[in-house]
This record gives sequence, structure tokens and C-alpha cells, in this order.
Amino acid sequence: MWSRPSLGLAEIAWRWSFWAAAWFLVLFAAREYFDSLRVGSADMALLQTRQPMLVSKAISHIFRGSSMRVAVSACLVFLALSAAWVIVAALGRAVSLREIFGHFRVGEAPAISLRSLMGIHFLRATLLLAALVGFGTAMLAAGAVTSPSQPRPASAMIAFLAVTFIVVATWTVLNWIL
Repeated sequence: MWSRPSLGLAEIAWRWSFWAAAWFLVLFAAREYFDSLRVGSADMALLQTRQPMLVSKAISHIFRGSSMRVAVSACLVFLALSAAWVIVAALGRAVSLREIFGHFRVGEAPAISLRSLMGIHFLRATLLLAALVGFGTAMLAAGAVTSPSQPRPASAMIAFLAVTFIVVATWTVLNWIL
């Protein structure tokens, strides 16, 4: 880093550029979703009362039936970002490794396989998907512990945190290895 700071800056630049574009895509998808919601005159009247119960009823009515659109949009955005990440990360890593090997002049520089790098980043994206499924499992585990007739919020929280801890720990270790 001290002798070639441009290498570290280039690594940071491509990562931050990707994530800036990703956030733009996520925010654009959220904006399009919120634009698709319909607010009727009755909902607007309830919102203007500023009474918490009436406002929550209006918000519930506004969002009713739109969960499938959110799920489909989230899946499409996740797949698009995952595919872009696999390609961009593999290209960025290949360029970085070529420059690092060139800097140290370690005999004959080994061939950098773009296919292998894409495979590793594909595994990382798949691992992230598995972690997201694990978070859903944590929510289901928390829901299975409690019921409306016998609510046990402490037990539900413990179940949620336990499963979430296992998911995060596993994802962190495997992501670091990859």
C-alpha cells in the first residue's frame, strides 16, 4: 500500500462504485413500489386525523395486497445485483491480482483464471442467499415458539437471536474463507 497507493485506491473505488450503483437500484425499486401504492380519499382522511389507531388502519389498508410485488421486486433486484457482483468482483479481483503479482515480480506470474474467480464470487452470492433464507428461518422459529393464545415474547426473542447468531456466525466464517 505504501509503495503503490493507487492499487488500494483502485480496489476501494471499484467496490464503492458497485455498491453506490446497487443502492441506487434498490432505492429506485423502492420508489417505484411506493409509487404503485394507491391512497384513496378515505385513507387520506384517516391519515390526516393523526390518531395512531386510525393512521395504522389507513397504512394497513394502503399496503394490503402488495406483498407479492415486494417479494418479486426483491428477488429480481437480488438476482440482478448478484449477477453484476459476480462479474464485477471477478474482474476487479483479476486486475488487482495481476497488479500485485507484477509489483512483487514473483518469477513467472501465475495465470489468473477469471472463471475460477467468478465461481468463488458465485459461491459467495449463493452463501448470502442462504443466509437470507436463514434469517427467514429465524423468524419462523420465533413464531413457532409463541402463539396468540399464549404469547411468550421472551422465548420468541431468544429463539430468533439464537438462530440468527448461528446464521451470522456461519455466514461470516464461510464468507471469510471464500
